[in-house]
Amino acid sequence: MEAEIINLIKINLNIPCSDLNGSLLTPSATVEVYSESGGIFGDGKASNDIGYVQVDLWYPKSPKGKEDRDIAVKLLKKALIETNKYTHPEIHRYYDTTALRYRATFKFSGIIRKG
Repeated sequence: MEAEIINLIKINLNIPCSDLNGSLLTPSATVEVYSESGGIFGDGKASNDIGYVQVDLWYPKSPKGKEDRDIAVKLLKKALIETNKYTHPEIHRYYDTTALRYRATFKFSGIIRKG
């Protein structure tokens, strides 16, 4: 699931995906599947899990950075919805005062297929 989302970001936004352990590039995205739960049950067994995902888009502190972030939000939202694999995302746009970057946070869920 995480690899699919990273690929979706790279194709639609043309920005790299970073991890938060190193230095944060801008523009970039971070992706984390932060929780999983049994989702589809049959005969008392879960055949698929639901993964809960957070994607953060990071853009530099500049008027262009804010504008680029807002364009990226529209593009990623459209791409996520058109895949028909994920719920409609909850989206927050803000200036991150700790990272000193424009940021957009997406939260959504999708099915993790087993096997």
